[in-house]
Amino acid sequence: MPRPTFSFWLWSLLAVLIMLTTARSALRYGLSQPNPQKDLMAPEGRVIILPLASDSTTHKTGKRIISNATVDRSPIVDTLRTSDSIYLSLKRHGVSNLQLVLLSNALSNFFDASKAKPGDKYELVLDQDRNIVSFAYSQRNYPERVFNVNQTKTGFAAQQIIESLDTVVVAFEVMIEGNVSTAIHKVGESDLLTDIVTDVIFGSVIDFQKDPRYGDRLGIVLQKLYKDAIFVRDGRVLVARYNGEVVSQTAVFYEDGQKFGYYDENGKSVERMFLLSPLSYRRISSGFTHKRFHPILKRNIPHLGIDFAAPTGTKVWATARGTITHASRKGGYGKLVEIEHPNGYRTRYAHLNQISVSRGQHVNKYDTIGRVGATGRATGPHLHYELLRNGHHQNPTRINKSMRGDPLPKEHLSSFYAHKNRLLEKIDDPRFKRVASGHSRLRD
Repeated sequence: MPRPTFSFWLWSLLAVLIMLTTARSALRYGLSQPNPQKDLMAPEGRVIILPLASDSTTHKTGKRIISNATVDRSPIVDTLRTSDSIYLSLKRHGVSNLQLVLLSNALSNFFDASKAKPGDKYELVLDQDRNIVSFAYSQRNYPERVFNVNQTKTGFAAQQIIESLDTVVVAFEVMIEGNVSTAIHKVGESDLLTDIVTDVIFGSVIDFQKDPRYGDRLGIVLQKLYKDAIFVRDGRVLVARYNGEVVSQTAVFYEDGQKFGYYDENGKSVERMFLLSPLSYRRISSGFTHKRFHPILKRNIPHLGIDFAAPTGTKVWATARGTITHASRKGGYGKLVEIEHPNGYRTRYAHLNQISVSRGQHVNKYDTIGRVGATGRATGPHLHYELLRNGHHQNPTRINKSMRGDPLPKEHLSSFYAHKNRLLEKIDDPRFKRVASGHSRLRD
């Protein structure tokens, strides 16, 4: 048998170095681009087997033996720090690069390491040679998803386990004194809930820039998710009811077995073709008018759109599904995105700082198409938004006035009405005590 040549050993060494470098990059930055669908839909109990660094045998002794080395029974429990990564954290515990290669390969089937964030936790068990016996990882924001890697006779076995969360239903009602965000803050709720209510649930039927009045009331029933009696995050908003001087609207979440969504008290969808705003709840600096003094041109000209004042970099989303027909600079518009929608509609999004789509691309409602800027003929950062039908400008705030939502099938209406009534009773429960600050709260 011929002896290995120098070039053989050289190439072998280079292969090992490449493998180790890949592992370091994988655990530090992630092996691939984030894939939320893959992460969320990985089947429970799926197992991936990868070979060990060396042969292992199991022995029966008084101590727990996984390989040919004695296991330290005390697990290492640690949390990722600011600017930390799985790779850096495990290196602090003396895990070798070769072990990191195997761990990285096993984890990559379920978890993108680039998503590791400060506050994520793991439990690590090592043998006396600092080889990995087991590794369990959970994300701070999704503690119910645990990624387990265990050493077996033939390799590393990796799986994702989905643990159950406890659900508590909470109901509250607030009075609008300034704006919706301030009112929701009064009961200790977050900006995220404000965005869900104003942008997602009522985004097509209530203009929260114009419609709210002092004394209007907003009632909400939502889920709170807990793990081991510790709050994790908000669940679904089950019902939102707005009673106002200008507009009143109820939105009840309902599933009919084939589709789901929010429906009004009569079982008609509250979703319309267009959203009333192309970005998260912000101030309108200039409205739709046929005569406005232009601050740059110094003369009265039509302003056939709406200007939303917002910081540079604020996400801008499509207000309806369609196809991108323009995604570049265009005169005074600066960086402009134009979308063609069904039934002869078009929307334009101007003065963008960044464009995130390309011509010919199909987009859905809420898809990010760019970010707020001040390009073109603009005095400061804002979004100029236009809506046209068959070439004629329309007032975006009034576009949904004549539209009606799709109704639930008749066979589901009786079930929907019973479901709606049960939820609304939680807001109207007489145990509510109206207090001076205008809010009250009830927890099941």
